Amino acid sequence: MRGGYFFFIILFLFTSLAFAQERRDDVSKSDSLELIQLEDTLPKHTVLITDIFIIGNKKTKRGYILRELSVKKGDTIAYNILRKQLNRDEEKVFNLRLFEESTATIIDRGNNEVIIELKV
Repeated sequence: MRGGYFFFIILFLFTSLAFAQERRDDVSKSDSLELIQLEDTLPKHTVLITDIFIIGNKKTKRGYILRELSVKKGDTIAYNILRKQLNRDEEKVFNLRLFEESTATIIDRGNNEVIIELKV
């Protein structure tokens, strides 16, 4: 009787491992497919961040605010990715709980150059 339980436990573990490996393969294939589709939709338009202005700050050191930004002066980045990162950065600056608002604006200077204006 004891041998029968042992057999079923081994069988259960083996099938569980096989199913887990199959599921992992399916997930990695779909992830790579989504990544390829995402890369196809991204525009090839990259911009250079020439300056970052912080408006409305009276007390907080500039470096403390800039530390929360994921982009820096001189970075080259795809425009659509820049917008998404700035949305997250607005939240990070606001979450410092030092300011009542945080709004980032992208100002196009032409020649693929932009200025970031952060109002706090």
